[in-house]
Amino acid sequence: MATSIVKSVEMDFAEFASTLISETLTAVITSTLTQEKQVAELEQEAMLSPEQYAKENLTDEIIRAEILRLFPSNSEREDRSSVDIGEPYTKNGENDEFPLINKKIGYTITQQDLDTISANNQISQTVINQTGYGHIYAAVRFTLAAQHLAILRQIISRGIPRVYVNEGHIKSKLTLRFENQTSTDTATLNGSKITGLGIRKLIAQPVNATKPEILTLNADILSEVEITFKTVIP
Repeated sequence: MATSIVKSVEMDFAEFASTLISETLTAVITSTLTQEKQVAELEQEAMLSPEQYAKENLTDEIIRAEILRLFPSNSEREDRSSVDIGEPYTKNGENDEFPLINKKIGYTITQQDLDTISANNQISQTVINQTGYGHIYAAVRFTLAAQHLAILRQIISRGIPRVYVNEGHIKSKLTLRFENQTSTDTATLNGSKITGLGIRKLIAQPVNATKPEILTLNADILSEVEITFKTVIP
């Protein structure tokens, strides 16, 4: 795993390296917490009833799309299904039904779901009315929710996978500049006192080497730091 951490501020090299490691650790922990939160939410959803699950997760658009998938229409209109209001319905015996409502969603059409209309006052036709479509919609909604819950519970029973960061490296381009530290303090070196010891401090600043601004930087070294790490899970 490669992580690019870019900051516009300057800091000494030790602080810079420490920040890279600290922010990587924060990212790994945040990723783990997010996964565990999602797992907990899935386990809670799996305990819902089909009605509760449908209320929280199934929108009208999702249910309508399932109706269109289950009951396509011969009409040229893509937004029309064969169980919409006014669509013809026929049934001859228990197993001869069109559309196949009972077979696909387990709902049995009753007389209150149908209307009989006449064409040119001669031919009578049985069609699905508003009540019938409402019952079909509710049955599709329940069936779809039950299917989703069954899949969800199966996944949980097998064990929800987690993604852990095993190992990787952090890479960042930076400029290095030496800066003299001015100090009036007295330092001790090999038993001797030295006044005003000058110590050169290494200053690091991340840069983007692909941008023109690299040409105007006042730096001693253009370098790249790469830190390899391994995640240990207790």
